Order: sequence, then C-alpha cells, then structure tokens
Amino acid sequence: LQPPLPTEQYLGVFPLKSRDHVRYCFVAQQEARTHAVVDSTLRAWDKTREKWTKFCASFEFEPLLPDMVPSHRLLTIELFGYQYRTGKASKSGQPVRAGTVETALCDVGTMFSELDLPDPRFEPGRTHYVASLKRWLIAIQKQDPPPSRVVPCSLAIIHPLYPLPNLSLIPISRLLPRSS
Repeated sequence: LQPPLPTEQYLGVFPLKSRDHVRYCFVAQQEARTHAVVDSTLRAWDKTREKWTKFCASFEFEPLLPDMVPSHRLLTIELFGYQYRTGKASKSGQPVRAGTVETALCDVGTMFSELDLPDPRFEPGRTHYVASLKRWLIAIQKQDPPPSRVVPCSLAIIHPLYPLPNLSLIPISRLLPRSS
C-alpha cells in the first residue's frame, strides 16, 4: 500500500502543460520514500502487512478498517497482536516475544500513518500508545523469559568479585604450586 497519487481534481489546479511534470514529481517522491528504507526492512514490513491483510480477510475486514470507529480499530489491532503473540498470525507460525509483537504492531501502524490515516495504536492526535495497549505490551514483556544470550547474574554476586586481582595478568608459573 502506497500513499495515493494526486487525483485529477488536484492536478486540475495546475496549468495543463505542468500536470505531467507535477505527476512525475509525485511518482519520484514515492520512489524516493521507498528507497529511504533498506531492502531487508521493506521485506519484513511486507511480510507483516501480508499477515495483517490475511488476518483482516479472515474476519472479512478491509485492511485499513475504513468502516470502523477508532475504538474498534484499536481492538482489532490488539486482537492481531494477541494472535501474533500466540503464533497464529506470526511470520514463523510460532509464539513470539513481546518485542516481536510490538514490532509487528508498529509495522501495521506505520502502514496507516504512511497513508495519512490515524495510527490505531496511538491516542488521537498524539504519539503515545493507548493506555490499554501499553499495559498489555508491558504485561506480556514481563511474561517473557530473559533473552537466551544473557546469563542472569545479580549484582550481589558480581560486586564481591570486583576487588579480586585479575588472574589473567599473573604469570601461570606463579599460580601453580611450587615443588619442593
């Protein structure tokens, strides 16, 4: 989905000889906007938006939810987030972490914003999450296990180790027991 090109009605305000040039400028602007993001990000957005479109189609909704009041748009995006979390709507088909859910909701919300539509995640006229959505994202983040690449270690364990000498700076011969 791309922002719409100017209508013939809009182009009608320009002199006839300038309309092709104005149309070209808008097409070039859209092209530049597309290339402002790296290809891998565009592919990720496309996959998420494809999942969003399939999700909407399963309920017979239009992807931009044009016939819904804002509160129903929010509920719909929250339902998508829940299904994404559980794996039913995720790209991998597997349950995902809170950060991945938030990224997916951001991809969908950005789609609305790019088309000059209000982002259903935000309070009207603001850039803050609607409180209920924010609370849910915080709650699922707390349910997630710590990242597997991090070994949890409390400061209570690390602090007493700090004053110990750095054994890597001492020659190995001094660390071995002396033979008599």
